[in-house]
Formats: sequence, structure tokens, C-alpha cells
Amino acid sequence: MSLRRSLTIHKHYGFRSRFLSMLFMGIKHLNYLVPGFFINRRSVILRGNSFAGIHHKTQLKLDHSQIIIENGTLKAGIDYGYYDGGMFDPARDVCRIHLINSTLRIRGDVSLYPGVCIFAQNAEIIIGNGTKINGTTQIIAQEKIEIGEHCNVAQGVIIRDNDGHRISTDGSLPALTCLPVIIGNHCWLGQRSMVLKGVTIHDNVVVAAGAVVTKDIDRDTLVAGVPAKPLPGRVTWED
Repeated sequence: MSLRRSLTIHKHYGFRSRFLSMLFMGIKHLNYLVPGFFINRRSVILRGNSFAGIHHKTQLKLDHSQIIIENGTLKAGIDYGYYDGGMFDPARDVCRIHLINSTLRIRGDVSLYPGVCIFAQNAEIIIGNGTKINGTTQIIAQEKIEIGEHCNVAQGVIIRDNDGHRISTDGSLPALTCLPVIIGNHCWLGQRSMVLKGVTIHDNVVVAAGAVVTKDIDRDTLVAGVPAKPLPGRVTWED
């Protein structure tokens, strides 16, 4: 009885199953390659040994703008799975990159997971090698946002170099304020944290989940709270 039972649990895959598996993998590979045939070569520039792997449902709108990839690979919305607190599907949680008179500069290997939204107007966004930006993160620039190397930007983070609207408490309406945001190397921005205009985050910083960063942060620091404040000790973290 035990021998018969053990024989029944083994399933042998025939030619049809192997063929369908190979066909699926071939279609998946083509799915990654096809966008390269249709992207405007003057809008997406590959320098050195570079490659653009962009999911076919990624929404690109480049108005007098460029995406420049320097000696690396931009992966935009091509991975399916569980990332940093959420399950993401590139067919549903599409990446959106909308640039107006702007440049998105990719320096090395960068991953934009499904659901990432990048908007820039008259601005420059720079993302360094080894940086991963998780789903539903928003990067909004009207001057300059720079993210260093080997950073981990968690799900739902907001990074913006402007207020978005003019506001005052005395009845006047000042000009819209835009100040560059600089994020150093090996930084971890926790889930649903925010980094606001004019902030410089130095190397090896951890921003706790839900924190709102309004002031510069020294290197090797853990910050938390609203507004974010440094916690005691020298932080270390590993991706």
C-alpha cells in the first residue's frame, strides 16, 4: 500500500508540458525586449555597455526630455512578486515616467519596481548604481533630485523638491519654492516615509517608516518621527 501510494504522488511531465514551459519563457523574454524596438532613440540614450529593460505596460511620456542610462541597466516595472510589504504586478501596478523638459539620468544598474511614479518638469533626476525603488514610490522634481548608490527606497515613499502649491498664512501668495534634494550612498528610506524640499541626507542613513524628513541628516544616523529626528547611536544596516 505504501509503495502504491508513493507511486501515485509522482507526476511525469511530457513533451507538451515542456513545450508550453519553453514557450512561456520565450514570450516572457520577448516581453522584456520588445519595448527597445519602439522607444524613441533620441529620448532614451544608452551610453557605454547599457540596456533598458522596460515592461511593455510602463507608461513613458517624454516631452522634450531624455532618459540617459550610463554603463548599466534600467529595469522598469518588469518584476512580479513581493517587495517591501506589498505584492506587485507589472501588468496592474504600472510604472509611470513623465518628464517635461527634464532628464532622468541612470548611473549603473537601477530597478524601478511596479507602481513607481516619476514626474519631473524643468528638472533633473539622478539615480545611482545598485539602487532599488519599490512599488508606489513617488519622485516629484521641479529642480533636482539625486539618489546615490546602493540605496533601498521602500514601498510608498515620497521624495519631492517642491511644495506643489503656494501657501501662506498672511493672505499673500509667494512664488512656488523648489530646493534640490540630495540623498547619499547606502541609504534606506523606510516604508511610507517622506523626504521634502531642500534636504540633504548623507551616506549610510536609515529613515524609519512613516518619518517626514524636513532637515539635513548627518551620515550613519537613524531618524524617526514627524518631523524626523535623529536617534542615539551609530546606525548600520545590510540590504
